[in-house]
Amino acid sequence: MRTHGVMAFVVGLVLILAGIFWGSFVAGTPYPEPTPSQQTNYQMHMAITERLLLVGGFMSFVLAPLLRVFRRWQLPKDKAQ
Repeated sequence: MRTHGVMAFVVGLVLILAGIFWGSFVAGTPYPEPTPSQQTNYQMHMAITERLLLVGGFMSFVLAPLLRVFRRWQLPKDKAQ
């Protein structure tokens, strides 16, 4: 269980970094006067960025601490027998 919390934190950080990369380099800055297809393309890439950041933040800052707390609530194996 200990490694689950650490892995959730690491995967969350990787997703956050992927979201920052995607928003910076793939979506980029919006066009000054976009055509409808350019606007749709930009909105799609920004939606991907938002989801990567949201899921990464949830995994790193909510799920990983909850897994650590859950681990502390469990009885040690020698007392459970």
